[in-house]
Formats: sequence, structure tokens, C-alpha cells
Amino acid sequence: MRAREWHRLPDPVEESLGASRVTGKAPPITRAVLDDAAGSAPLFDCHKAREHLGFAPRGAEEVVVDTLRWALFMGWLPQKLAASLSATLAPDPAWSAPRAA
Repeated sequence: MRAREWHRLPDPVEESLGASRVTGKAPPITRAVLDDAAGSAPLFDCHKAREHLGFAPRGAEEVVVDTLRWALFMGWLPQKLAASLSATLAPDPAWSAPRAA
């Protein structure tokens, strides 16, 4: 019986970086892209937006709650869900009433 031959597949990041050196263009595949595709790390960085624009990202829970409040306010939620949420999620007083279609 013949022993298996294992062939190493090329590393897509290394291949991409090599092509980048030749072409002078940014590599299409980076470690960050692969990490993001695998769900292990975010691909974006909001450092410049924080520094130059004063951007202050909110936590996920706050964003989801505000999204539900807005959907409830706009009348986009199914009746049963809207009824259960309306007691706890009040609309923002600054929001204007939705227009009739």
C-alpha cells in the first residue's frame, strides 16, 4: 500500500499579499477579511470616526431596543408582538407621527 502524499494548499493571505507586491494594489484578501468571514473578529474600525467626528457607538442591546421602539411606533410589528411590547417600549417624544399611506 502506498503512503498518502499530502500537499499543502497555498495560504490565500500570502498569495494575496504576493500579488499585491507585484501589482502595487491593496490585497483583496487579508487576515482581517478571513477572520471576519469566520466570525471571529470585526472587519471595521471606527477609530477615525470617534476621533474626528465624535462618534460614540452604542451597545447592541440599546440599538435593538431602539429599533423595536421605532418599529412599534411605525406600526411595523405584528399585532400580538406590538401588544406585548407597547407597555414597556414608549416612543421617543421627538419622533413625529407616521403619515397615513
